[in-house]
Amino acid sequence: MGPDGGPPVITGDPTKGILLEGTVIGETGPYEGQVLTLPNGTIACAEPGTTCSEDPLADGVAHVIVNGIIAPGLIDTHNHILFDIFDDSDWLPQHPYQNHDEWTLDKNEPRYTVMVDVKQCLADASQGKPTWCPAKYHGAGSLECEMEKWGELKAMVAGTTSVVGLAGTALPCFASLARSIDTQFNGLDADRVQTAAITPSKTTADGVCKNYASGKTAAYLIHVGEGLDQKARDEFTKLGAATTTPECLYAPQTAITHGTSFTATEFAAMAAHQMKLTWSPASNVALYGDTTNIPAALDAGLTISLAPDWSMGGSQNMLDEMHFAKKWSDEHWKGRLTARDIVTMATVNAATVLGLSDRLGTIKAGMLADLLVLSADETARKTPYEVLVNSTPKNVRLTMISSRVVYGDSELRKIATGGGLCEDFDACGSSKFMCVAEPGKTDNKLGQTYAEIKGALEAALIEMDTLRPAGIGGNFSPLASVVACK
Repeated sequence: MGPDGGPPVITGDPTKGILLEGTVIGETGPYEGQVLTLPNGTIACAEPGTTCSEDPLADGVAHVIVNGIIAPGLIDTHNHILFDIFDDSDWLPQHPYQNHDEWTLDKNEPRYTVMVDVKQCLADASQGKPTWCPAKYHGAGSLECEMEKWGELKAMVAGTTSVVGLAGTALPCFASLARSIDTQFNGLDADRVQTAAITPSKTTADGVCKNYASGKTAAYLIHVGEGLDQKARDEFTKLGAATTTPECLYAPQTAITHGTSFTATEFAAMAAHQMKLTWSPASNVALYGDTTNIPAALDAGLTISLAPDWSMGGSQNMLDEMHFAKKWSDEHWKGRLTARDIVTMATVNAATVLGLSDRLGTIKAGMLADLLVLSADETARKTPYEVLVNSTPKNVRLTMISSRVVYGDSELRKIATGGGLCEDFDACGSSKFMCVAEPGKTDNKLGQTYAEIKGALEAALIEMDTLRPAGIGGNFSPLASVVACK
């Protein structure tokens, strides 16, 4: 193989299934082998060597020698996805804060407040919509579908196959690209993930505990301890007191998002109750100048996932967040986190946080075929984990969700069943394709192309800049790109 692993080699019929061959990041570590995916969306075989090609189910399938790395699809356990139409040019905190209540005040960050107004207007939000929002964005004119899809696009081009998007009321249009994992349109049998951005009311909290008992909820993801001061830290105690039955939310199903203010005391309490943690270092540093004490959380034995939070001060995608996390660890924690640790947070641990470790996060027979294929620079002599942590959407050779190829190198377009609906896409000078519109779908905006989604959002942001209150400096157009080239 050449320095970049060489181009892929393809034979066979993708409508019968796809057999990928390359360096596989498996359950116990990397191996040279094969992964057989079927049209029903599952992995039929994942083994070293050429064992999978001998499986009767592999007869006639597309055989792709990827000349690269085959990894589990990345899982984003925390993203305010409707904000993904924005980026750092639209808003960044003016200075670090001590807790999340400080920067959300109108007087402290006026540009943030207006950015929220724009987002609420375009999504036709039920609350907080500005009085200047034109009626054309009400009801059927809402662009919430397009906004959600834009975030899903930013995810899938970075090899992310599932996203906790916190989009509010779920819509059928959410089902088309990366999995909107916290909705009923997640491509799974049911939605067992609940989310909350603030400490819940007693009624809501009691309802979550009842859902734990009945099995209706497998994961409850809640913002707690976001900030650095005692006020933020006290949120952990408030969570324990939020229910009629004290501390029933201190449970294995509960995953704390952020915990930036936590000390060894809070982490020990979490570990005692088998609670989980989601870490978003880039946005933490932008907002508070520091991030969660992950070494202390690891010492306590917590399961930790990694997620970008949002695209203003956070990361544009999971790959960027993984790179940020590794760099922060190297510079502040003497390299406590290895590349393998970071990848585990973005795959295996993320699936555990969501209560979906039996379906996602690992490459093995019976799991859903959510996969990421990367080109590999052999001359760099990096481990597959190091390659993944240092990758960008330009290096993503293929993204597959439930066996459906949705993004990849132009050379692999022939295995995409989207056919003529797939579109050309340039990822920072690398020729790609993306399959956005679903064949034969005309309802719920599932037939929208990438060009149509982009055009609608671009036009809307230009209009927002002419309608919103003046005097806060700068426009919110142009639309943040799907891939930020650096």
